[in-house]
Amino acid sequence: MQIFGFASFGYEGSIVQVESDIRRRGIPAVDIVGLADGAVKESRERMHAAICNSGFEFPSERVLISLSPADLKKEGAGFDLAMALSILSNTKSFIDKSVLVIGELELSGKVRGVRGIHAAVTTALANGIDYCIVPLACISEASIPGMKVFGVETLTDAVNGLKEVSNFVKVKNGTTENKDVVFNTDNDEAVKELKAPKSLIDAMILSVAGGFHTCLIGAPGCGKTLIATNLLPAIKS
Repeated sequence: MQIFGFASFGYEGSIVQVESDIRRRGIPAVDIVGLADGAVKESRERMHAAICNSGFEFPSERVLISLSPADLKKEGAGFDLAMALSILSNTKSFIDKSVLVIGELELSGKVRGVRGIHAAVTTALANGIDYCIVPLACISEASIPGMKVFGVETLTDAVNGLKEVSNFVKVKNGTTENKDVVFNTDNDEAVKELKAPKSLIDAMILSVAGGFHTCLIGAPGCGKTLIATNLLPAIKS
C-alpha cells in the first residue's frame, strides 16, 4: 500500500508520499526527513502516544519516515495520521491501494479535523488517487464525485478501515445536498450599490445559488471582502 499526505500552500498544494523504514540497528528513535517544519517533527511524540494508547505496539527499533518530494516544505499537523499508519503498515496487512490520509492525532488516538481537506482530495483525485481517509468531522469536504472516502474518529478506525476495500464508500454525482437560496428583495440595494465589476457580482451570486466553493484572489483593497460581506444581507436562506 502507498500512503500519501498533502502539503498545502496558498489555495493550492501538492501530494506528498509518506514512507517509513524500520532499521534494526542504532538507538531507538524516530527520524523525519523531507523538509518538515516544527509542527510535523513534533508529530513523532503524538504518534508514539496515539499508537500506544490505541492498543498497538510502537516499534522498538529506529524508525525513519520520509516525506517526498524532499525539496517541498511540509507544514502543519495534517501528516500525523498518515505517518502513524505508515509505521503500522510495516507490521499489519493493509489494502494494496494508493490512499490519501489526512488528519491530526490526539494523544488518546482520536483524530482531529484539519484545514484544506477539499483541496487535498481534489488534488489526489487529479493525480489518480481515488481512496482517502479523512477525519469524520471533515467528511463532507471530501465528498467529491469519484473519490472513495472513509471517515474516521480514531486511529483504530483508520487501521480497521484499511483492512478491506469495501469500507470505502464511493461518492456519486448528485449526492451533495444543496439548500435552496432565496434572495431577499428588500435588500436588493446591498447588491446594487456594490462598487465591483458586474461579472464578479454575478459570479458570487451564482456561486451562492449553486452551493459552489469560491476563492477570491486579488490585491489588497480591490474589493474581495467588500463584496463577500455585502452580498450576505441579500440572502434570505
